[in-house]
Amino acid sequence: MATLQKVKVTMDESGHWYVLPDDIYDEFVKDEENEDMIDSGGFDDKYRQYRTGGGINLVQLYAEI
Repeated sequence: MATLQKVKVTMDESGHWYVLPDDIYDEFVKDEENEDMIDSGGFDDKYRQYRTGGGINLVQLYAEI
C-alpha cells in the first residue's frame, strides 16, 4: 500500500517541473541557488527522481482511496 504525503510542485529556471516532498522543498530551493552544485551535476543527481520528465499534467497529484 502506498503512503501519501504532502508535496510541492515547482519549476526550475530551465523549465523543468519537479514534484517534491514537502519536507525537502526548502533544501531544494537552497540547492537550486548553488551554482557549484548545479555545475558539478550534484543537483541533478540529488533531485532527478522528482523531475516530471515533461509537463506537470503527466503527474498524478492525488490518489482516490
